[in-house]
Amino acid sequence: MTELYPADRHEPLSAPPWDAGAARSEIEMIVTDARASVDDRGLWATHPKDRDDGSLRLTDLYFGAGGAIWTLQHLAGAGAAADGPSLAHHLAPMRQQTHAYHEALGVQTRAYLTGDAGLLLAEWRLAPSPAIADALAEVIAANTHDPAQELMWGAPGTLLAALHMHRATGEARWVDLFRAGAQVLEATFVRVPDFPTLIWTKDLYGAQRQHFGLVHGFAGNAFVLIQGRELLPAKSWTRWSPRLAETLAASATHGDDGVNSTAGVGPSRPGRIAPVHACHGACSPGGSLARRRAARSASGPVVQKPKRAR
Repeated sequence: MTELYPADRHEPLSAPPWDAGAARSEIEMIVTDARASVDDRGLWATHPKDRDDGSLRLTDLYFGAGGAIWTLQHLAGAGAAADGPSLAHHLAPMRQQTHAYHEALGVQTRAYLTGDAGLLLAEWRLAPSPAIADALAEVIAANTHDPAQELMWGAPGTLLAALHMHRATGEARWVDLFRAGAQVLEATFVRVPDFPTLIWTKDLYGAQRQHFGLVHGFAGNAFVLIQGRELLPAKSWTRWSPRLAETLAASATHGDDGVNSTAGVGPSRPGRIAPVHACHGACSPGGSLARRRAARSASGPVVQKPKRAR
């Protein structure tokens, strides 16, 4: 039988009956705990795997407090949790801290999940202003040709911000930004050795690879294009749709219980089945910060992309 996921990297499944009240109580417990444990700067304690001496507090959308603030407000807005303090006034200082932190590491500062774009969007959602919108538009435009070609650092992530802003405001500039990024993605969606159809090659952490996952690979890029297809010219989406379907089919590994994919293309990951979570490799020992610090000492500063020791 084909293995669809590495069992030793996942919690065993359980099947309790669905209980909406129990789910709501669990969400309320998490939200209450989060609000009680935030400090006067809007920050939370850093996870032990991302901690240096305990003084560091991560602030971006993916690893840090910016994402926690976004989540708390989203849950309250969706009616899944009681209203509480927005903590919106903390986001601008967090963005400045994140920006300075990435500059010190020698990596780009524009990213959606880890940089300026995500925190600017969070700021705008909680306290809209023309100045924040203009700053976000500049960041998205500057990230159009980033070589990462994936959701975390590259243009696909910042295109999500453009899509959100267009849906919220209807302004044409967000359509233009989305289409510019989509054109770059189309130009770089090409054939590579050892894979039968089109795929993106991401230039990230000092290496060029083709991955299938959500945060660093095909799935994330495809998600952005599918979500924003109403912003694309009709002929463009007519080209995209069958190409994305073909690549999705080529990446699939079928088993008795369903479908998964391998982590990526090429000899470095032959037949390796991807974990069943958003960012393949997120369970790697050492945590994200350890990898970033190793990159800084091993690789020195870079201008366009982050590097990480392997």
